[in-house]
Amino acid sequence: MNCPQCGAASQEGRDECPACGIVFARWRPRERKPPPPAEKRRTSSADARLKYWVAVPVASMLVLFAVMWAAAVRQRDRHLLAQASRAAVEAGGQAEGDTAAAAAGAPAEEEIREQIEACSYFQDDLTVTLPKTVSPGLMRLTAESSPGVVLAANMGLIEFDPPFDASQAARYLPDPTRPGQTSVVTLGTAAAGLPIFDAGNEYRMELGRRRVETMTNIYRSPSKVTAVYRWTVGAPELVNFAPDHQFRTGGADFANTAGGWALTRVWINTYSAARIICSGE
Repeated sequence: MNCPQCGAASQEGRDECPACGIVFARWRPRERKPPPPAEKRRTSSADARLKYWVAVPVASMLVLFAVMWAAAVRQRDRHLLAQASRAAVEAGGQAEGDTAAAAAGAPAEEEIREQIEACSYFQDDLTVTLPKTVSPGLMRLTAESSPGVVLAANMGLIEFDPPFDASQAARYLPDPTRPGQTSVVTLGTAAAGLPIFDAGNEYRMELGRRRVETMTNIYRSPSKVTAVYRWTVGAPELVNFAPDHQFRTGGADFANTAGGWALTRVWINTYSAARIICSGE
């Protein structure tokens, strides 16, 4: 006789298995549960797929939100740190520097402005001329040699008779079918009240001198003063006609020397680096 549970051979007449210890009289075979109906299995599978397709987008959105929130927090913290640093410099170091520098006779804002504008870069009168006739067929070449023509046309300072679209000047090429065509340039209504004059065979635009428009910052210490400025011209409406008009910011340094405060340099900012326009002795 073999044990119905473990299969071990047992001696006849024993009431229990010597190998696994079950009592033969109490042993009953384990009933197997019947498999769930096919319909229920399909429902469970569909529910699992539905939960998956719902859970994945929700989890992705939560992860994206967490990443964006963390980035916003870092950006806010950097901004607050930068503000705190600037405030510390202005409220602490600059306050002490102002006291020490003022006691040593450091230049005030008006004196800084005067010394910057004393540089030759600010002393030259700026004049731009515009032709009285243009050739639409040669407008591309005209625009390259006198870009002020296109700017003046776009601002409504000049008009063309017969008219053409000067804003498309870069697309114009010499037109061999219209070699002699020209347009007369006249002053537009937007030129009224501006320093634009008829100079015989051309129009003359008097921009005036460059001048310091604003002092955006002045940093002071007992040994050095640095001023950051923005310049314009005497006729600010025409500032975009000025040479270097795209570089309208710069700065100036003053040093506390044995002989007193002295201008050391004035510069304008360019795309690549600062360009010195004036140096102290």
